[in-house]
Amino acid sequence: MNDSADMRDDDDNGLKTALSEAERRLRSGLDQLERRLTPMTRDMEKMRKEIEEAESFSEDRAQLAQRLDEVTAQMQEQTQAHQEIVSNKDSLINEQQETLDMIVNEFDGQLQAILTQVSQALGEG
Repeated sequence: MNDSADMRDDDDNGLKTALSEAERRLRSGLDQLERRLTPMTRDMEKMRKEIEEAESFSEDRAQLAQRLDEVTAQMQEQTQAHQEIVSNKDSLINEQQETLDMIVNEFDGQLQAILTQVSQALGEG
């Protein structure tokens, strides 16, 4: 029976050796996989951050575009209001000019009448 026990011991040693070799190879494979995945993981993290930044830039761009639209609308309103003021000012100036012309004409007519009266009075006197 010793032969049988020796065979079992040899089988056990062979199995242990095979298991140890399999474990060593598995660990080696896992180490290699980890070494290869580490740069990929870093690259993926970098890409994720870049995507987040791009999304943030996109949001900022949308907000700026909206603000630009608001400011443009305000400027258009102010330009229109300014044009109305200028138009009203021009109308007021024209009205004042017409009134002034009328007053000057009236004054000129009255002055001519007075000069005529003075001239007649001097000519008679």
